[in-house]
Amino acid sequence: MRNNKVVGRRRNRKTEFMGAVLLALGITGVFAAPQEGNLVKSGQSGIYLIKDGKRCVVPSAKTFLASGFKWENVTTISDEALNAIPVGAVLLAPYKTPQDGDLVQGCKSGIYLIKDGKRCVVPSAAAFLANGFKQENVIKISDEDLNAIPVGPVLPTPYKTPKDGDLIKGSGAGVYVIKDGKRSGIESAEQFKALGYKWEKVLQISDEDLAAIPEG
Repeated sequence: MRNNKVVGRRRNRKTEFMGAVLLALGITGVFAAPQEGNLVKSGQSGIYLIKDGKRCVVPSAKTFLASGFKWENVTTISDEALNAIPVGAVLLAPYKTPQDGDLVQGCKSGIYLIKDGKRCVVPSAAAFLANGFKQENVIKISDEDLNAIPVGPVLPTPYKTPKDGDLIKGSGAGVYVIKDGKRSGIESAEQFKALGYKWEKVLQISDEDLAAIPEG
């Protein structure tokens, strides 16, 4: 029994010594268990907030800043230490004052651009990219905060250079395919499907941009 106590004391002294060395070198977050409110990351991971004993991923830089966090408060820990922490929900940013130009997303919704104080849905991944948006700029907010923002029109995609094969539509229901620089109407949903097109590939553009394309 005495030998076990001696060995235990030696291990503790060794751990304390290594901790002091690492602290002197500026390496933190190795031995101490993350505490409530800590921001942590490993070498290969994103950033997490410790909340209710779980690690909640901060989904974007915008969400990080909107939550009032600071980069210098993020502690790097080992992959093993990070993986030992149970996974929690995605962190939602407090969002009570919508700003024009913000990109926001609720828990179960698409992505919206705030424009004139309203939320305008970005109708597709193609529209998101065509508008020059980036995923790291999307602020993840609660559904309650999202629903409190008035609904605006669908966000049109900038469209000045028609490309053959593009699928486009204006504010109306009609869908067109670009062929030889002209727009040809697709007569029905059945024809759309028969031609092998996919709805998520349709770009919603402004009626002005649509009218500027010659009819085929």
